[in-house]
Amino acid sequence: MERIRIRYLALATMLGALAVLPLAAGDAHAGAGRQHELVVARAEPNVSVQPAIVSGKENTSAIAQNRGSANATIAMDIYTPGGVPVPSASRVYQNVPPGGTRVFAQATNEGLATGFRGVGILSSDQPINALLVRDIESPSGQKSYSIHNAYPSGGNTVTLPYISNALGGEYNTRFAIANTGTSDACVSITYAFVPGAGAVGAGGRAPVTDTGPGGTGCTTGYRVPVGGQVTFAPTAVDGATPMPSTTANTLMAATVTSTGSPVTVAVDAYVSSGRRKLASYDGFIVGGAGSSTDDVGTAIAIPLALKTPDGYYSQILLSNPNASQATATITYSGNTGTHSVSVTVPANGTANHSVYSDSTVPVGFVGAATVTSDQSLAAVLFRAKMTSAGSFGSVKRL
Repeated sequence: MERIRIRYLALATMLGALAVLPLAAGDAHAGAGRQHELVVARAEPNVSVQPAIVSGKENTSAIAQNRGSANATIAMDIYTPGGVPVPSASRVYQNVPPGGTRVFAQATNEGLATGFRGVGILSSDQPINALLVRDIESPSGQKSYSIHNAYPSGGNTVTLPYISNALGGEYNTRFAIANTGTSDACVSITYAFVPGAGAVGAGGRAPVTDTGPGGTGCTTGYRVPVGGQVTFAPTAVDGATPMPSTTANTLMAATVTSTGSPVTVAVDAYVSSGRRKLASYDGFIVGGAGSSTDDVGTAIAIPLALKTPDGYYSQILLSNPNASQATATITYSGNTGTHSVSVTVPANGTANHSVYSDSTVPVGFVGAATVTSDQSLAAVLFRAKMTSAGSFGSVKRL
C-alpha cells in the first residue's frame, strides 16, 4: 500500500544497519570529532520516512527515485536520535530527471562521525519513492543485506508479528520507532508470547506491557521527539533501551501504541552467534474498523512458500491487533497441489506456521500461500535454509 503523500514538513527517515553492534554508523570515510550544530531543517513538499539502526562495519544507503514529471531536487538531512540536526551531513542532488535515482550512502558521508546513529530526512520538490538498504560486513568481507521501504506517514498503533529476545540464546530482534508527526510521541509496547517457545511454557504467558518511564511531556511511555527515534533491543548496547527482562528467551509479537504523534517502526532480525545474517521488515499500521489506510487485512497474499529437498523452507508469522480471537486459514498452492491449515490467533496475540509445523505441506513443495481470517491480521514471511530437508540442527540463514 502506497503511503507517499504531499506534506510540508521534513519528517524522519531512520538510517542504519544492524547486527552485532547495533547503534553505530558511518564507516568508511566518517570523520571523527565533528560537532552537531543546531539548524533549521529544510522543508520540501515530498518526504519519505523510515526507521532503522546502524553499526560499525554496518552501514546504510538511502535510494530515492523521482516519481514526478519534472526534474527534482532531492535532499537528505541528518538528525541525532534526539532530533538535533547535523548540517555537515546534509546532501542535496539537483536536476534529477523523472524516473532517475540518487543514492545517499552514509559510509562515504564525511559529515558523519564514526559510530554515528540517528535519523534522516529525504525531501524533494517532486514526489519520490525511497528505499533504505543496509549491509553488515564480516572481517573477511562477506556481506548480508536487508531492505526497508521508506514512508512519510505513520500510525498511532503499529503491530510487529515477529519479535524475539535471545530466543534459544541466538535469535534476536531490534526495533526502532521514529516520530513522523509534528509533536512529541509517547509510546508504549505490549509483548504477546508464543506458547512453548523458549522460556514460555506450553500453557502460554500473559502479555507484558512496557509503559516506559514517562516524564518530559509524557504521562506514561517513552518520549520520541519530533525528528527523533527510540530503539529497543535485547541489551542496552550503544544506547538501546533493553526489552523487559520477562521477554528474555521468548518468541513474540509486539504492539506499539503512540499518543501525541504517529510513528513508524522498522524491525531487524539477526543472530548472536557471530554469523553475519540479517533480515528486516516494516511495522504494520493498524487503523481500526473501517480504515482504508492501514496495513492489516482479512485476506493476505504470501508470494513465496516452499519446502524443498535441498532444505529451503518458509514460515509465516501472524499478529492479531484486535480485541477478539482470530480464526484463520493458510492455503498453500503450488506444484504439489493445494494444502490448507487452520490457525487460531489469540486476541492481541500471535501465532505462526512453518511448513515443518506439521505434515500438511509435503517435501518438494514450491509455490505461494494466502491467509484468510475473520479478523484483520498482519503477516511476516521468513525463508530459511537447512543443509537438507528436515535437518533442523543446521539452519544456515534467516
